[in-house]
Amino acid sequence: MTTVRRCALLVIVAVLPVAGLLHAAILPPQSFDTGTVLPGAGGTTVNFNVAKFDTSLGVLTRVTFSMTLQTWGGHYTVVNATVPSAPVTGTMGVRIDALLVGDNVPDPLGNLIDPLFAGQTTSFNLQANGDSDSLYGPDAGSPISANRSADVSSSDFYLYEGVGTYTVSFFSEEGSFHDTEGAVNGSFGAASARGLLTVTYEYEPIPEPTTMALFTLGGVVLAVRRRIVRRSRSRETVA
Repeated sequence: MTTVRRCALLVIVAVLPVAGLLHAAILPPQSFDTGTVLPGAGGTTVNFNVAKFDTSLGVLTRVTFSMTLQTWGGHYTVVNATVPSAPVTGTMGVRIDALLVGDNVPDPLGNLIDPLFAGQTTSFNLQANGDSDSLYGPDAGSPISANRSADVSSSDFYLYEGVGTYTVSFFSEEGSFHDTEGAVNGSFGAASARGLLTVTYEYEPIPEPTTMALFTLGGVVLAVRRRIVRRSRSRETVA
């Protein structure tokens, strides 16, 4: 085997392991759970402390927030209150609204205009004054779920880097309702809810010292190879 080929082989042997080491990495997701809460009409808030990204690991390339809302139980009742008595039709619903609150929350997860919601609706037909109908939510074993996720804008990565934690609040509120043109009284029984949050960091890792050494070795071998090639060409010209 010629000296030039040996050098080329050394370059391949030195660089291939490095190429396998340099790839995007993902930290284990940080997961949070509100447990069972009863939001009610006034709502409830559960705070999560999320760890920041340690920049000594590398360069942050993606931050993803994923949230899930589950709701079950509760009920809504409507009563025909028209005077004189007359039929009334309409719709009623039981729902939970939820959103994330905090300076580090990306839209649309923190959007007050369009919160995430999970629930159900049904129609009612009340023929006379005093008639009533009710809608009951599912049992705890089969909750209604809704999901949403969002990536953080790269211009805001600085909000997630450093040491310590930042606070993200999961706010949920019951929004039971009825919709009709007649006179109807409505009342609700509290529904249960559960909020789940996952925060994931993706990054380009900083090469370890051994990896940098392999890069350096590869560079040295390439330089030696070029020098040998130049000398070989010079000899061929002289001959």
